[in-house]
Amino acid sequence: MIKRIIETNYDGDIDSNKFEDYKVKGMVEALGDPHSMFLTKDEFEAFYSEVSGNYTGIGIEVYLNEQYQIEIISVFPDTPAFNAGLQVGDIIKSAGTIEATLENYSDLIRFMRGLSEEGGEGNTFTLTFERDGNEFSTEINRADINVPTVSTKEFDGIYYVKVSGFADETERDFKSSIESAEISEKKGLIIDLRDNPGGTLESVVNIADYILPEGTIVYTSDKNGKKEYFNSDKSAVDIPIVVLINENSASASEILAAALHDNNKATLIGKTTYGKGSVQNITLFPDGSALKLTVAHYYTPKGVCIDGIGINPDYEVELSDESKTKLISMLAYEEDTQLQKAVEFLTQ
Repeated sequence: MIKRIIETNYDGDIDSNKFEDYKVKGMVEALGDPHSMFLTKDEFEAFYSEVSGNYTGIGIEVYLNEQYQIEIISVFPDTPAFNAGLQVGDIIKSAGTIEATLENYSDLIRFMRGLSEEGGEGNTFTLTFERDGNEFSTEINRADINVPTVSTKEFDGIYYVKVSGFADETERDFKSSIESAEISEKKGLIIDLRDNPGGTLESVVNIADYILPEGTIVYTSDKNGKKEYFNSDKSAVDIPIVVLINENSASASEILAAALHDNNKATLIGKTTYGKGSVQNITLFPDGSALKLTVAHYYTPKGVCIDGIGINPDYEVELSDESKTKLISMLAYEEDTQLQKAVEFLTQ
């Protein structure tokens, strides 16, 4: 009835496709579930690129620093940004015709990823940045970017693996890093899942299977009580393990943390995790839009649903107030009390 009144009386143009999109969005939002949503074609493409670990862009990772400037914190190898000479610490001033302000942050990111033509048409644009007080401009093009989700370090015989998400290639990269490190000769392994928002169930289950001996990794249960179990059948990593977690460790990262902990394979250090224990199914429609709907919840090997609760660490360790203002990847070892505790635990 409301639709008919609008169509009959509204003095303006009506985009029927957008009208239908917002109608469906309203129905899904009425569920009150932050993890269920209707995605337009553009929104789904952006969502899929994040989950898959691949996207169109220039090959940088940025954040808003304390001065609300858009600062580069990573430059991925063999990308347009790398080839243009961009460096960590550079401050983006503009992209195309979009100035780098707090208000324009989302628009600028969308433009650099080719999801908007607001800053100009075409695949090449002018990027202006500041370095050491001097301003520079360069012509840069977008390309298909593969985002690395696994990075490694070593601390006095302790192998450290940072997993920033669970994308399509995370399993492969995690396994190859462990194998190349000759892990059996190390004093211990630190798996850093802090600020890891999750990813695909397949990726995290395969990584857990690689580490764990025979046992349950996780199981799901739907509204009808139907359960699906995911089990491990062998163990490839047989050294002491610490998993670092914090309040931004969610979903798939919580699955891995709980699987290793409940199977007595790892000690958890850090802060209580986010608490996302729901499973979403994605239905694709012919026009490219999609429905992402919660269809089940997952349970830890000990039968606990952590949705809205999270996973508590064995050792709760706070970061300093100053360290909390920085991204985990930007913390020096001397600033990272949680990492220090992990190293101390594995060397005691």
